Amino acid sequence: MKVTGYRIQQALRAEQDRRELAETRFTASLRAFPGEEDGDPIQRMKELQECEERIALFQAAQTAFNVAVQLNVLGQKMSLLAAVKLVGGAGRREKLWRDAAKDPPSYERTRDRDAIVAKRMVPQDKCAELAVEAGRWARALRAAIQGGNAVEISVEMLDGVELA
Repeated sequence: MKVTGYRIQQALRAEQDRRELAETRFTASLRAFPGEEDGDPIQRMKELQECEERIALFQAAQTAFNVAVQLNVLGQKMSLLAAVKLVGGAGRREKLWRDAAKDPPSYERTRDRDAIVAKRMVPQDKCAELAVEAGRWARALRAAIQGGNAVEISVEMLDGVELA
C-alpha cells in the first residue's frame, strides 16, 4: 500500500484512541447490576487485544517507512528515522547555547571585591553564535522531517490493511 508518514501517524493515533475506549469498555464490563450488563469482559478484552495488535502493526510500518525514506539535511544524508532521533537533542543543544548566551558575566554575581569569581569559559558572543548554528541544524532537521513525512512510498506490511 502506498502511504505517507502523515497517514501512518493518523492511523496510529486513531487506533490509540480506539484502544483507550476499549480499555474503558473492558473495565466497565467487569461489574454490573442485574439487567445492566455492559458486554462480555472476555469479548471486550479481545477487542482491546485487536487494538494492541493494530497499534504494533502501525508502529512497525512507521519504523519501516522512517528507515526507507532518505533525507538530505544540510548536505548530510540520513534516514527519516535518524532525523527523528536527532531532532530532540538538536533542540536541547540550541536552548542550552541560547541560555549560555544570556547568562551574565560572573562578576555580576557578587559585590564582594575580594571574592574569587568563576571565569566564563565561552564568551557570550561565541555562545550566541553557537546557538544560531545549533538552531539552524534543529530547524533543518524539522523541515526535513516534515518533507520526509509527506513522501508517499509503498509499505508492504500495510497491504490489505484499512487505515483510519
